[in-house]
Amino acid sequence: MNHSKQLVMNNVKKVAGLFYLLYGVKTA
Repeated sequence: MNHSKQLVMNNVKKVAGLFYLLYGVKTA
């Protein structure tokens, strides 16, 4: 069960990073 939790956290970080990049490009 711990492994799936780690996977979810990794996905959240990936999505957050993507949104962060998109936001930076939009405001740049």
